[in-house]
Amino acid sequence: MEQTPKQRTESRGAGVKGALAALAGRLSGRESVPWLLAGAFGALFAGTPLLWGAYPLGLALLCAAVQETPAVFVGLCLGAVLPWGGGFAYVVVYMVALLARLLLSVPPVRDKLPVRGEGYFGEPLQARVAVCLLVSLAAAAYEIAVSTLTQETLLFGIGTVVGSTVLCLVFWGLFSRGITADDLLGHAGARREGVRTKERLALEAGALALLFFGAYGLRAAELFGMNLGYLFSAACSLWVARRFGALRGCAAGLVVGMAVDTLYSPAFGVLGLLCGALWPLGSFYSLCIGAASGIAWCAYVGGLSGFLGVAPEITVAALLSAPLMPRLYSSAIAEEVRQDRQAAEEAVEEYTDTCRDNTVERLAGALDGLGEMLGRQADTPDGESCFALCDEICTRYCASCPGRGGCWDSRERPASVALGLMAARLAAGQTFSVGDMPTPLISSCERLEALLGEVRLAGARLWREKGHGDGGAARGYRLMAGAMRRASERQRGETAANPQAAKKIRHLLAEKGLRPSAVRVQGRRRTRVVISSPELAGKKEALDALHPALEGACGCRLSAPVHEAQGGMTVALLESAPRYFLDVAFAAGTADGSGVSGDTLTTFSSPDGYFYLLVSDGMGSGALAARTSGTCTLYMERMLAAGADTEASLQLLNHLLTSRREECSATLDLLEFDTLRGGAAFLKSGAAASYIRREGNLFRLRSRTVPLGIVEEVDTERLEFDTQAGDVVVMVTDGVSQTSEDAPWLIEFLSGPLGGDLQGVANAILTRAKEQNGSRDDLTVVVARVHSA
Repeated sequence: MEQTPKQRTESRGAGVKGALAALAGRLSGRESVPWLLAGAFGALFAGTPLLWGAYPLGLALLCAAVQETPAVFVGLCLGAVLPWGGGFAYVVVYMVALLARLLLSVPPVRDKLPVRGEGYFGEPLQARVAVCLLVSLAAAAYEIAVSTLTQETLLFGIGTVVGSTVLCLVFWGLFSRGITADDLLGHAGARREGVRTKERLALEAGALALLFFGAYGLRAAELFGMNLGYLFSAACSLWVARRFGALRGCAAGLVVGMAVDTLYSPAFGVLGLLCGALWPLGSFYSLCIGAASGIAWCAYVGGLSGFLGVAPEITVAALLSAPLMPRLYSSAIAEEVRQDRQAAEEAVEEYTDTCRDNTVERLAGALDGLGEMLGRQADTPDGESCFALCDEICTRYCASCPGRGGCWDSRERPASVALGLMAARLAAGQTFSVGDMPTPLISSCERLEALLGEVRLAGARLWREKGHGDGGAARGYRLMAGAMRRASERQRGETAANPQAAKKIRHLLAEKGLRPSAVRVQGRRRTRVVISSPELAGKKEALDALHPALEGACGCRLSAPVHEAQGGMTVALLESAPRYFLDVAFAAGTADGSGVSGDTLTTFSSPDGYFYLLVSDGMGSGALAARTSGTCTLYMERMLAAGADTEASLQLLNHLLTSRREECSATLDLLEFDTLRGGAAFLKSGAAASYIRREGNLFRLRSRTVPLGIVEEVDTERLEFDTQAGDVVVMVTDGVSQTSEDAPWLIEFLSGPLGGDLQGVANAILTRAKEQNGSRDDLTVVVARVHSA
């Protein structure tokens, strides 16, 4: 169907917009490399006279280019107006050629040509050669007209016409298939498919010609005393050898070197040949041997002058290429690289699946073994029972209080407000403290803390007396489900990918010659690095040598690599290694010298890099207190060693204790120490204060919480702090620290010199505690020091 004028206008507008969008995309990121190089060659060719004073290189390049045509034009204009350029007249020539090509590539004209092109500056070869021939003829005629016909002007015209036309045909072979960043820099999939032999020969001939004339244009230029033609020839031979193989690198070195000096051109051929052939040994060795061989040839054929004239350029080219060459892929093995990388990725995926953290499975097993510990649960007491209980206790406490009227009969009636709050909290299974009470009551009631303590204990008895299975069991299942969900979230965080670290590691491996490497880095806190490559089996020492650099890329300390065979590949696994560890000593004593202590202490580790110190003090003393604290430590050890979350584990433990028929409560003092990162946290439920000694300074960490098993909602405070090597952590039970304000003698003791004997410190604290407090309660002292791994 024929388009209307409006539709044709819209279609052209859309084509222009699409072309501009494509241009913007090519000018950004990796794809800007071909444009920058095209502009650089344009600027160079604009100042390179070739035949009898003519400058045919620039016009030939402008007519041969396709997508890079704007960049070539800008470079030509810039080079022409510079002091070494051909002059402003060539700017006019380039502008005429550009406008002619643009006219032939716009849709109205392009559609009428016998052979259609593709897009802007995509005319067929015949149209480009015609433009080049006509523009060069016009330029030659103009020169002859303004300078009269002489032998020089005639040769100039012949050089312009013949050189431009022939070189346009040669350069066209390079641009005929388009040039991408992957063609220049390499990529696992950069091998060109479907290129016939004739087209490939044309492409390679065009590329070789471009490099040859690039070196020719730089043959007389110097920078810091170095010949830029030699430097360019050495860099080209290294790039071609790495990108396209040793033989092509040798050929490129020979041909490009001839543009500068035929005597030394074999040196660049040797450089390309040896670097390409010896690359599997590593970039350092290949560059050193290749450069040394090229320099030796120059010294052999040119003596001292040859050595001094070319050695600096080859050396500088090798040094500049050292960080860049490992990131290129050889086109000759591109398909092999792609297949090897795919196999390596599959090996990493399979190995990662087999090594996947099974925290949830371990947690399910731990819950299975502990399920028998769950008894029949308590139904929630009704609000009336809770109110009656609180009212009875308040009445008993307030009966003999001289300030009773101010609490009950004043306009604010703070006692009534407190009674309602306590009853509501008890009915909901929640805890309360002095800070929750009305302010007038806190300032006037001297027995408030004792009253609240009795209400909490009586409330716990009421919950047990209201025993009924369904409600408590439902709560138990909800808590277990919550523990499973939190463990699953934690596991997902440890399997999250870190692509930035993986990219850094791939670059490090490429520099060691491990090109087709698959790398996966997982984990936010606990890092796991999996590396696979078909070349890894023979280069384990290279990977070991990279160990410090791998740690820098991941930002953590890593274990030594463990190598395993996986699906025909060699897989190396590195995991976060501990940066710190705790040296622990403890001392304990029983109440009145009896043989059974109600305090229980345990230390253990979890698979995710945490070390735990756990102290539990069963309420009272003797066998019942020991059984309660033992249950708490066993429960927490199994849950945390299985990878469970600490808060979820405490909620389940508290539910276990409150569900028992007998009165059963215990304090819990848990130190969670991160051996991978160095941080630590205390979780305290009714526990005594703990102390941290750092560089002569003493810090006290305490919380005002009730023990586990008192109320249905767990009352725990988490106190996080940073650690460093040399810190000393002291944990005690309330048999050592008798009051809420702690023992002044203990603070004085810990503020003085402690020495290096931790066991001696623990024994000294226990001895002083017995002297100060007697043996009315069980006593436990734990002293730990942080060390760098």
